[in-house]
Amino acid sequence: MAENQLEEKLDKLTSYAEAQVRLLETQNRAWEKCLRLLDELNTILVKKWQAQDLLLEEHPTVRGPEPATVGQARQPQPFSNYSDSTPYGHELEEERAGPAQSFPASAAAPNVSQEQVVAQNQDRAPTRQVTSKAEILEQVEKRDTP
Repeated sequence: MAENQLEEKLDKLTSYAEAQVRLLETQNRAWEKCLRLLDELNTILVKKWQAQDLLLEEHPTVRGPEPATVGQARQPQPFSNYSDSTPYGHELEEERAGPAQSFPASAAAPNVSQEQVVAQNQDRAPTRQVTSKAEILEQVEKRDTP
């Protein structure tokens, strides 16, 4: 009986080992396919870059005038922050405006009691959706007449 149990355990162990070997072989095949795909992709990209370089050699790009030089050295372009992107005097207007405030004084809420808010909401008549110019004129006339 002990021999049967040992044989069963040994069979389970060998079947598990064989399954692991099959899994590793499958993974190796998948890695080989990925490697082949990456190699082909690299080959395609290198050929594309070589074709672009060859095309540029045969048909060079149109270039503007040569930059100003003194002797063999190129002259640096003068630094200028004046461009069309910011209008003239924009910086002065920003300085005049002052720093932005997180709570501007004009946006402060006036002291209004809850009763006043409720009374104002009750005074307003509910307005329905207007679909024509005639209805708009009727509502204006109703508001204007005492």
